[in-house]
Amino acid sequence: MRTKALVLLWAAGTALAPHASAEPQQKSKQDPTLTKPELAAFAMVEKEMLRLSAAAMAAKDAPAAERSLRLGLDVLPGSTKLKTELERIHKLAAAGKAFPPGPPTAAAREKLASIAAEARAACGKALAEAALLVKSDFPERFERTVGIVKTSFPTEEALAKLDPAYFPLYYTWFSKEGVARLDAGGELLDGKWLDADAVAEKDRLHSEWANPWVISDEAHEVSTTLPLRTAKQFLHYIGHFRRYVLSRFGPFMDLRHPGGKLPVSLALSREELGERLRKLGTGLGASALSGCATYFCGPDNREPLYVCFDLLIGEADVRVPAFDYLRVHVTRELAYQILYEYSKHSGNKTRQVEAQFWAVHAIGRYLSFHAFDGLAWRLTRPQQLPLPPGLGALESPFAWCKAHRADLPPLKDYVALPRNQLELAVSIPVKIAPVFGWFLIEGEGGKYATKFFALAQEVFRIQDTPKLFDQCFAGVDAAGIQKEWERFVESYTLD
Repeated sequence: MRTKALVLLWAAGTALAPHASAEPQQKSKQDPTLTKPELAAFAMVEKEMLRLSAAAMAAKDAPAAERSLRLGLDVLPGSTKLKTELERIHKLAAAGKAFPPGPPTAAAREKLASIAAEARAACGKALAEAALLVKSDFPERFERTVGIVKTSFPTEEALAKLDPAYFPLYYTWFSKEGVARLDAGGELLDGKWLDADAVAEKDRLHSEWANPWVISDEAHEVSTTLPLRTAKQFLHYIGHFRRYVLSRFGPFMDLRHPGGKLPVSLALSREELGERLRKLGTGLGASALSGCATYFCGPDNREPLYVCFDLLIGEADVRVPAFDYLRVHVTRELAYQILYEYSKHSGNKTRQVEAQFWAVHAIGRYLSFHAFDGLAWRLTRPQQLPLPPGLGALESPFAWCKAHRADLPPLKDYVALPRNQLELAVSIPVKIAPVFGWFLIEGEGGKYATKFFALAQEVFRIQDTPKLFDQCFAGVDAAGIQKEWERFVESYTLD
């Protein structure tokens, strides 16, 4: 993440699609009019997610209410009813009325689980039946709905109708027939399947920045001269990660859609990205990019993320052969982009974060070590981070903290560190960040999570102050949390 003092010009992107796209949408093409069964299925999703949200609020479980609404918005990002209810819950939260102390009662949880199961079954059945009716004429819509059903409404009846299969390169579920086409080099484009030769010809036409690929989902837009398959791999991953962040943190932080597409510029080399920056008139070049992924944090709305296949190792760019080598770095910068941009609706645009900058690293680097298998995200705790072939590996922050427990600074000193001691990626405070973020979010049964999220919300709004930690963690015994932190580092295991 880099700060930015000048304006970067970028196209804002296209209007929202009629429903969430597991399959990226082309800017120049919109879906034909939906069939009546599809419209009825999407209306069912809206109705059932509103009903589930109301039941969750009645059970005094506002986080569950928000999750149901965000699930509905994944399918119907343009739903006014879902957005309005989500905003209402946010207003209640801001007034301190949405998150009562203590968990819901066992009876309330049981009732809510029953309603959730009914809602999932109704939505899954309606979506599956509607998808089968458009399989031949609108394969892109069919495949998109297969993914939605598998990940969001995976009832036995619905899955039996669609028989989904996993395509790991896109972290996404398709029909078995669709995966076979993808394995053969085909792609879905403009609502129809293209074979490998047709895709190669399209790639040739979009191999220069004068006419790049520009593909988007409901919130991100990827521009690139790399092959369509690479562009889609990144867009699918970005979409899955963004939805996870919003679902995981949305109930505790007021994160709102930025009102347009968040731009991502994807290139092969860092030098190519630098040339792209120069041509945009930014006054910046490759030296402004911190390796393979850089988000420029600045005052403008919808600031870009830049990604390439060059890892900066020492002073040299090293080309990597696959996304796996970039994943931790790209995920970290993507987390920064999402959290900053979704917080700008009430953010301070006159300066950068000054106090509590440790929290930016703690949440971003904690998220960067998550991995996705097509169904769920999980935190990984590797011993090492692999470098490109022949260059070995780096010790992970989780391994470093275990091996240097005696070197960890007291928490009261860590949270008071000035920003300049947290800028260098190889510094001890930065190495500690993902482990400390993990502790605050999940440690001790998650008892510090809401306090940390309250702090993080103000930090990403750039409303930070030197006293913010003491305010958000008021009543927490400093000696007690220090002992819990030391016990946490002592007890966790590596993958």
